[in-house]
Amino acid sequence: MKNKNGFLLAEQTIKIIIALIAIVLLVFLLVNLYYSRVRAENQAAAINSLTGQNKIEDYIQVVNQGINVEPLEILRPKSWYLFSFTRDIRPNSCVGQNCLCICDNVGSFHLIKSFYTDEIERQIEECDANGACLVVENLIDRELEIEIPVNISIKKQDNNIVIS
Repeated sequence: MKNKNGFLLAEQTIKIIIALIAIVLLVFLLVNLYYSRVRAENQAAAINSLTGQNKIEDYIQVVNQGINVEPLEILRPKSWYLFSFTRDIRPNSCVGQNCLCICDNVGSFHLIKSFYTDEIERQIEECDANGACLVVENLIDRELEIEIPVNISIKKQDNNIVIS
């Protein structure tokens, strides 16, 4: 006669392992769905901050007409950054023109931008993939990195747009 207790124990162990793998996969899927939705909401908020009603694009048009405006408050997406790209390397959405982008910060961009172009390229890829950019033709040649929420000042200086 064979001992069937050992056989049942192995069978139960396999069922438990399969159940645990299924639970882990389900949790992984739910977490990915959640972060995908949050990323989409943040990207929509970034686009709205740049081009929505009474937002940066409108303020720049008014300033280009020579009218002074009060500082603009940008509230969303929180903990994202406002970047200006006015030098050699720019996001693809700017097509070689100066631009402002709102996107998540992928590292210590402000500390190393003059040393490591791979960090700048990673930041640009993040802005292209998950952020929003606005071309500003006469944006002054100065790099910006400002965490949101923030009040920004948009002014015209010598026919250039200055954001601070």
